[in-house]
Amino acid sequence: MTPPVIDAHVHAWPRWPYPPSVQPPADARAERLVALMDRAGVERAVLVGAQITHNEDNNAYLFAARSRFPDRLAVFPDHDSYWSPPDPAPPLDRLAALARHGIAGISVYLGDDENGDRLLDPRRDAAFAHAAGHGIAVGLGMRPWHAPAVRRLTERHPTLTVLGHHLGGIKARFAMEIGDQLDAVVSLADRPNLLLKLSGLDYLGRHAGRVVAELRDAYGPERLCWGSNWPVTAATPDIARAPADEPIRYSTMARLLRLPEGR
Repeated sequence: MTPPVIDAHVHAWPRWPYPPSVQPPADARAERLVALMDRAGVERAVLVGAQITHNEDNNAYLFAARSRFPDRLAVFPDHDSYWSPPDPAPPLDRLAALARHGIAGISVYLGDDENGDRLLDPRRDAAFAHAAGHGIAVGLGMRPWHAPAVRRLTERHPTLTVLGHHLGGIKARFAMEIGDQLDAVVSLADRPNLLLKLSGLDYLGRHAGRVVAELRDAYGPERLCWGSNWPVTAATPDIARAPADEPIRYSTMARLLRLPEGR
């Protein structure tokens, strides 16, 4: 029997959100994703909400997709990301509305020009406490320079699981040296409630092997999970790019999704 695989980071949009000059249009619908999962041998995938250009209703679209494919798709809806329009409702109320859909996590994106202190706003404390108490993880679109704020968040809410996207946000294009980015993310490895996705490898260029190896050594496979980042940087959920470690391919994410382990 082939060991099961969970893709921890995919998106789905009915309308392509990027201009052709940035990213050529592609079929990013959920039906296409599930067909590609079948071909690749991926059992489940986590749809990461991103209510960006032309897709301000992405959360609703993802919940509808999950209802069509309940055994294949999970949803971490977009919540309080940097592109979100102002909303007078308290963050706790907005999280509670999302939680009524039966979620195992949310997606929060920080912007390149932020220092991360938005995570520490007292108005968000009740929402993060609610998430921790109900087993809702925070998928975090972070950058390495957000490390001090991420540390304080994980210390303030020690039972809250924070799942950093794309190896903690390390990218070759940033002005910050790769070594310094890596040091910032490795410095957080002592926070047991911080996990990382091995996703977005294409953002690393020639540094991918080094970054993955050092983060694997620092965090251990039980705190890492693989994601393809389909359809943004991957044409298919290619499990050949996933490390062979069973926790990275399945059980780390299975725990967050409350699925059986050791299938």
